[in-house]
Amino acid sequence: MKWFPLKTNNWWALDMRKFSYGNTTIAEYNFYDSAIAVIDTGSSLLGLPSKLHIEVFNMISVHLTKNNYEASCLASGICYIESPCDNIYHLFSNISFQIDNTLLTIAP
Repeated sequence: MKWFPLKTNNWWALDMRKFSYGNTTIAEYNFYDSAIAVIDTGSSLLGLPSKLHIEVFNMISVHLTKNNYEASCLASGICYIESPCDNIYHLFSNISFQIDNTLLTIAP
């Protein structure tokens, strides 16, 4: 278990330094330009700012298309794939967040 200082008393908000998909860094922040990562253990959704969402979605779409799958997005920004997870999880890469100096990785 790892403890991190909260950025606010309103949410479980942490200081995010870097966000990566696979081996590709999508966003990196310095001490003065940090981003906030909000942790919600009651959800399995990953919410991203529009810029990051588009980049990650495009990277995922390439892998899906190569394997004859397609992802769809709703106007709300929620994206989905009409296939059981067991069929496609191996097509995805890890997602990593650097919180303070600790790299946290979520496997597909």
